[in-house]
Amino acid sequence: MAEPRKPILLNAFNMNCVGHINHGLWTHPRDRSTDYRLLPYWTNLARTLEREVADELQAWVDEAGVDGFNLSRTVVPESYEDFVELIVPELQNRGLYKTAYAPGTLRHKLFGAQDTLPERHAGARFRVGAPAEAPAA
Repeated sequence: MAEPRKPILLNAFNMNCVGHINHGLWTHPRDRSTDYRLLPYWTNLARTLEREVADELQAWVDEAGVDGFNLSRTVVPESYEDFVELIVPELQNRGLYKTAYAPGTLRHKLFGAQDTLPERHAGARFRVGAPAEAPAA
């Protein structure tokens, strides 16, 4: 029977106890807990995570041939903002995500037609300035 894995515990907060106030007491020789209060530690971790997420997305594109991803959020709008601010630039640096939008409306991009509904479409009568229909008798 395999031995159960030891759980990983993370703590990024300063705690008010003897072991955390008097650094050096009850610590492991390779203890890096004081690093957790330094901004460079967290920025380096964020950069590593950005690269790893981009690596995984790129692997899906390269190995499975996917052409897009549906993003899910944990917190709105912060989850999307974080993705746009942290991951998208890394994907752009790799040439995997556009850096500018092509001109035109989504309708034009999808259908290659005009930017508004065709006149024959039922919704065209609701356009601002469209002639009013005579009421049915």
